[in-house]
Amino acid sequence: MKRASLATARTAIAEAEAAGAMQAAPTELLGARENLYLAQMAAREEKYERARHLAQRAEADAMLAERKTRAGKAQRAAQE
Repeated sequence: MKRASLATARTAIAEAEAAGAMQAAPTELLGARENLYLAQMAAREEKYERARHLAQRAEADAMLAERKTRAGKAQRAAQE
C-alpha cells in the first residue's frame, strides 16, 4: 500500500471540503470520509490491496462531491 494513495484521498477530501461539499454534496463527502477511514484501518491490518481499493474509492467520492458542489455554484451564478 503506497502512502501516496491515502495522501491523495486525504487531499481530495480536503479540496471537496474547501469547495463547500458538506453543504452541497454531503452524501458523497461522507462516503469519501468513510472509505478513507476504512482504507486506513485496512492498511494498519496490512491488507494493502483492500486499503488501496478503498483509498481510490475515497478519492473518487471526494472528487464527485467537489464537482457537484462546483457545478451547483456555477448553476446558481448563471441564474443570477
